[in-house]
This record gives sequence, C-alpha cells and structure tokens, in this order.
Amino acid sequence: MTVPSKPLVSILMNCYNGERFLRESIESVLAQAYNNWELIFWDNQSTDHSAEIFKSFNDKRLKYFFAPKHTLLYEARNYAAEESLGNFIAFLDVDDYWETNKLDEQMKVFTKDENVAMVYSNYYFKNEIKHTNKILHKNKLPEGLILDKLLRKHIVGLLTMIINRNFLSKGEALFDSRLHNIGDFDIAARISSKNKVGCVQQPLATCRLHGNNETKTTIDRQINEMERWCKEMKRCPEISNNEGFDVYLNNIKYIKGMQFTMKGDLRNAFKLFLRLSFGKEKLKLFISILMPLKIIKLLRT
Repeated sequence: MTVPSKPLVSILMNCYNGERFLRESIESVLAQAYNNWELIFWDNQSTDHSAEIFKSFNDKRLKYFFAPKHTLLYEARNYAAEESLGNFIAFLDVDDYWETNKLDEQMKVFTKDENVAMVYSNYYFKNEIKHTNKILHKNKLPEGLILDKLLRKHIVGLLTMIINRNFLSKGEALFDSRLHNIGDFDIAARISSKNKVGCVQQPLATCRLHGNNETKTTIDRQINEMERWCKEMKRCPEISNNEGFDVYLNNIKYIKGMQFTMKGDLRNAFKLFLRLSFGKEKLKLFISILMPLKIIKLLRT
C-alpha cells in the first residue's frame, strides 16, 4: 500500500458551543506547514457564536456543516467523517490547538512505512485553572505493536491521532456511535490490536483543561462506557487476552472508587478499595478515603 507524498488529510472538528477557544484552534490549522488538508467543521447545533467565528475565516479548505439534530459526541464525529474526502483522518477539538509542524511530521511517518495504520505524538497539557503548561509524557512513547501499553495507560490523545482509513473495515463507521467519552480510546485499541502504530516523540499539539471539558463534566458516563467496553471486549480475544486488559479493568475500579469519594460515598469507595489489586492505585484510593472531601476536591482541580 503505497502512500502518496502529499495525500489529503481530513481534519474533523466537532463543535457544540465552543466559541471560547475556537479561533485559536482554527488558526493553528491554517498555520500548518503541510497544506493539503480539509477541515470538516461539524456544528452539533451550537447556540453561541461558534458558527459566526468559523465563517469569518475565508479559506475554501474550511467546510461548515450544521447537524440536523444534536447527538452524542462520537456519533457526531461519524457524521463529520462521512463528509470527509481524505484517506487520512485527523482530529482537533475546539479547545485544543496544534504546532505548525504537526501534520508534516506525522505524515512523514506514513510515507516512510506503508504498514503503519495510525500515527500519534506526545502533546502539551495546558491547565487554564492552575496556569501551567507541561509536556504530558516524559518517557519515550511506544510504537509498533502498542496495545499492551495502551491498555495500561491511555497514551494516545485524539488531538494527535491520524488514521489511515485504508486499514479500517470497509463500510464500518469510524467510531462506536454509542460512545461520548471513550470513543478515541476504543478506536485506538481496535486499530492497535491488529496493526502497526507510528509515533512522533515530540509534542505536536496542546490539550487544554479549563473546567468544562467533556470528560471532566461527564465522569459517570465515562465509567459506564468503560465498563460496557470491557464487557464487550471479552468477546474480542485480540484485546481481552492481552495482559494489559486486566490492568485496564483494575483502573476502572480505581476511577470508580475515586468518584465515590468525590461524592462522599465512602462505603462503596472502600468496597472497591478491597477489590483493587495491590499497587499505587490502591494506595491512592485508600489515602483519598481517609482525606477530608474538601482537600480531595482541591487536589483534583
């Protein structure tokens, strides 16, 4: 499977009332050194000034679509993908942004190795609340067959991911449309369970934490999606027979236990503590159970 030197990259940007950082996100796409791209902007029935901001840019590569109905996030991403023309698909949310060499560096990986199905990179994590900006991953990120490491730690950020859709099953939707929080993890796991993954070690994007991020505000939904995903993946031996799968199951118990402590439900938090495997998660949950709730909330801001 030969990769052309400058193939079209379809960038999916899904938006629901994302006016706050939208302009900076779009400008980071326009500034890309790699210029053969299209930006599919899927407006999930925003009621703010998002559409007005997007339409203020004059570039034929920017394509606006208004959703006929409001949907879950990954169903909306599928609708955006249906409007795309490129064989390579990238993702950028309205509160994140890219470095100017992002597409260029990642597309080089596809050109060098035609067996790579997905390329990701390191990225910056910008906390707008604490006013900090740091590189998220300090150690070298894995490449090649990465499934075990991915199950142990969610290392692939959607904002860095580029997928060669030629490696996906024909006629299959890009994402599981039932998902709202973990669709990026799901597709990364499914791709890496069968294919080679490439990585650019340098940070090529910035993810913002600003207090209203989808994952932060819908943690209970995230836990439910993770539990359902594990139940369904038990029928997929490429994933469930991996040693990292047990680590992922343990991580769900930890996240769920921490959520119980945040709600003041120490009884159920302690039950999950007893079920956790020995390790740092078990210790952290135990400390959280003993701490006053105000301190826990302050530390997790």
